[in-house]
Amino acid sequence: WNKKPEKDYTNLPNGDYTFKVKARNNLGIESEFAGFSFIVSPPWYKSPIASVFYLCCLGGAIFLLNYYHRKKLERQKRLYEEKQAQLRVLHQLEIEKNEKEIIRLQNEKLANEVSYKNRELADTTMHLLERNDAFIKVKETLQKLYKSDSSNVDLKRAISLMNDIERNDSEWEKFAASFDEINNDFLKKLKAKFPSLTANDQKLCAYLQLNMTSKEIAQLLNISIRGVEISRYRLRKKLGVPTEVHITDFLNEQVKA
Repeated sequence: WNKKPEKDYTNLPNGDYTFKVKARNNLGIESEFAGFSFIVSPPWYKSPIASVFYLCCLGGAIFLLNYYHRKKLERQKRLYEEKQAQLRVLHQLEIEKNEKEIIRLQNEKLANEVSYKNRELADTTMHLLERNDAFIKVKETLQKLYKSDSSNVDLKRAISLMNDIERNDSEWEKFAASFDEINNDFLKKLKAKFPSLTANDQKLCAYLQLNMTSKEIAQLLNISIRGVEISRYRLRKKLGVPTEVHITDFLNEQVKA
């Protein structure tokens, strides 16, 4: 009980309130309760609008976090893919490097084999030149002896034997096989493209391919140098080689084609 006709409240929490009061007179008689209802509104940061704002901010934060996380994953994925692409390129370069090294070694091996075969072919050619040179000298000597003594049967038989040896193509077959092995079947392809070529034509083509001189070719074919020039002319005509084209270049182009 208090004689003061008012009441103060401070720092009331937000919510619904009912203020009740009654009076008492000097005789001690009390009145009925009188009431007054009122509402204490929450501060602005606790208002429903603020709650909606907070929810929006939370949703936005979640969205931004998710967006950042997704972008981070995409960036990591892109970096991973770029690294994988670089690794694939490096792997491909390594494979190509190994393949080039293998090809280089194979080419080196082939070059050594070709060099060895060329030496063999050169030895065979020199052997043919030396044999034909000796053969011609022996034949000329026998012919001179036979002219001075035509009744000598042994000389006649020896000359006949020399003619038979001259017609023997076994050395040429060996030479042709070695030549084709080194020159990618040059003679076989040439014969297939120009079936009208004779055996002597093929020999001349092979010797021209080896850049042999007319003198060397003459010794191998047992003809004169003039005969070699005539054979070259006939070969150009038979193959249809234009005048301005070198016959060796023409043969190479025809065989490659």
